[in-house]
Amino acid sequence: MQLGDEKTMNSSIASQFVISLEFNDLPNEAVQIAKTCLLDFLGVAISGTSLPAAKSGLKLLNAFGQKEEATIISFQKKVPVIAAVWANALLGSVLDMEDGQYTSVSHPSSVVFPITLAITEREQVHPKEFLTASIIGYEIFARSGALMSRKYRERMYGFGAPGVYAAASAAARLLKLNSAGLEMALGIAGSYMPTIPVLRSIEHEAMTKGGGTVGGFCWGNLSPFSRSRLHSATCDTARTLLSRR
Repeated sequence: MQLGDEKTMNSSIASQFVISLEFNDLPNEAVQIAKTCLLDFLGVAISGTSLPAAKSGLKLLNAFGQKEEATIISFQKKVPVIAAVWANALLGSVLDMEDGQYTSVSHPSSVVFPITLAITEREQVHPKEFLTASIIGYEIFARSGALMSRKYRERMYGFGAPGVYAAASAAARLLKLNSAGLEMALGIAGSYMPTIPVLRSIEHEAMTKGGGTVGGFCWGNLSPFSRSRLHSATCDTARTLLSRR
């Protein structure tokens, strides 16, 4: 399914793709690449546990409460699912060695897998559905990121910016939102997009790294559950339309 032309990706088109895609529709090559990306993400996340930025960011975990729902990578403890999303996004991005997607100028694995792993664990999702949702997240990430990066030298978004759409899409798929709910989730996602000045972080060698490490990936990933709950609580928003602005 095409997600719009070269200038736009309409939320209604994206939502139909997210809802209708089935595991049997996926090429075997895509499934194998998804598995490789997952192994790569896990390896990078485990390697990042000892870094100062990771230790600093993980201090926030107690603020999320004590409910045991999902696992932090390389730690023998379960935390609230939203805390697991935060922690695993942090660990996966802190080394800046996770997979990169060229046209979006960003890193999809640190957005997608923290979401799909946490929800899958809490909801006991079938492995095939986990892979389908993860591939959906990658696809939405790549396409939205490519649209946002077309005028990269004129308007440089934070590295975590396209992640909000990927996170919302993957989460909505696993949480079984309907089309209207998903479109609303994408709209809320766009409203909370991290748009940190990228070059400022690079210039000062900041841990926040342009909306990535200890920044956009983590914060951008925190809200898929909030988006879903806001929608279920009749929180309205503009249904997003991505464009080459």
